[in-house]
Amino acid sequence: MAIGDKAAAAGLTTYSSTQDRRLGYENDNRNADYIAEDRARLTTLEGVAIGVPKFSVAKSSAGQTVQSDNPTFFTSAAFSSPVINKGGWGWSGGVLTVPKTGVYMVVATMKLAPTDYYRQYCGVTRNVSDPSNLTAGAFIARGVVFPGDRASNQSNSVGPSITATRLLVALNQGDQLRMVGFQSNYGQNTVGIDDGATSLTFEVILQDV
Repeated sequence: MAIGDKAAAAGLTTYSSTQDRRLGYENDNRNADYIAEDRARLTTLEGVAIGVPKFSVAKSSAGQTVQSDNPTFFTSAAFSSPVINKGGWGWSGGVLTVPKTGVYMVVATMKLAPTDYYRQYCGVTRNVSDPSNLTAGAFIARGVVFPGDRASNQSNSVGPSITATRLLVALNQGDQLRMVGFQSNYGQNTVGIDDGATSLTFEVILQDV
């Protein structure tokens, strides 16, 4: 293969040996433009391949209680130190601040101690700090279970595990994410999170920019 054939096959400009040598500066500048375009693409690729923003926390030994019929934001005390916090996330008081605009995967799991549940949900909100504003539209991910009405559910040993997943959701730098738990039970009991770190998890990872 002759010199320049690969460049031509890739759609790049090539030059003949008979070209006026005074045009060499144009050749150099054109090649520099090619390099700049490739660097821009490389910067984009590095942004989603190296140092990808990712965050993961799981239940602490203290956990947190959830009152019946009372949507509850989980504070940072409910979680142990992050398993991973990479890419510039802010994490304080149970509020996770997005470091970079992009498309993210969001996953949250919750398993409460057993009782006679009627309904449960867990989810992740964006830029909502008041529990009274927790309408369905406030969530970017939510999982809901209905263990059953009283006629079919008279057991105090009901303990479902819930996962709220969103594979692709657009988030902006500075968005504040919070994990929420809710439970309604027939005895109106306040309950804690079940045993084990996997009973409460909150994880977010960048997928695309």
